[in-house]
Amino acid sequence: RISMEILNEIISLLRVVIIPLGVTFRVIFCLTKMIYDEDAQGTYKKKIKNTIVFGIIAELDDAIKLSDNAPLTYAYYQSNIKPKPKAPTLDKKIIGWRCRICGFVYEGATLPEDYLCPLCGHDASDFEPIFED
Repeated sequence: RISMEILNEIISLLRVVIIPLGVTFRVIFCLTKMIYDEDAQGTYKKKIKNTIVFGIIAELDDAIKLSDNAPLTYAYYQSNIKPKPKAPTLDKKIIGWRCRICGFVYEGATLPEDYLCPLCGHDASDFEPIFED
């Protein structure tokens, strides 16, 4: 059982450390439960520890700025960074098509536009030509 001295000590520490009111309320609630329910002390100790740790982390207002650049978005990546498919070389003969996702090889000079890879299910846009040597 937690003594009132320990309870008062923890409450005074919470007053010194600036923690949001909701976090303080949850900690006091858990401490009260611990006093009256001996069987659940371990559970409430874990809740108090997690509440205090995450409450303090949530209060951080000092951070290191890594870059002055705008954050990278998915749309920007797709339009500007992701490698574009290479245009086929016209002076060599195409003998097949390789799926860039799983490596499956389709044998034939032309790949149907509606073709789906039988291994991974990706469409024709994910295939690259295989040229004869």
